[in-house]
Amino acid sequence: MFDLIAFDADDTLWHNETLFQATAREFAALLARHHPPEWIQERLFATELKNLRHFGYGIKGYTLSMIETSVELTEGRVTGAEIQTIRVGAMPCCRRPSPCSTACARRSGLSPASTV
Repeated sequence: MFDLIAFDADDTLWHNETLFQATAREFAALLARHHPPEWIQERLFATELKNLRHFGYGIKGYTLSMIETSVELTEGRVTGAEIQTIRVGAMPCCRRPSPCSTACARRSGLSPASTV
């Protein structure tokens, strides 16, 4: 039995979630000629959950999950250009400095842009 349950409402994740959702919509649009966008997003979510224990939560693991999902859903027919589109499409999430990366950069003497 638990006497106390705590929730960490870390606001850095709230801001980033909108970027993840936009990226997922763009990913589904990229592969829409293969499957319905809603199903693509469901498969991406399932792949991301499966990969969380390997990659953790973040845009790099999310990008790897998008690539894995694209290979799976196209039965290996995804092109190099489409993989590049997936990689470049994820970059806005990587370039956007979060409050955490900015604080870490200040402590280390780096510019915030160099940490993302």
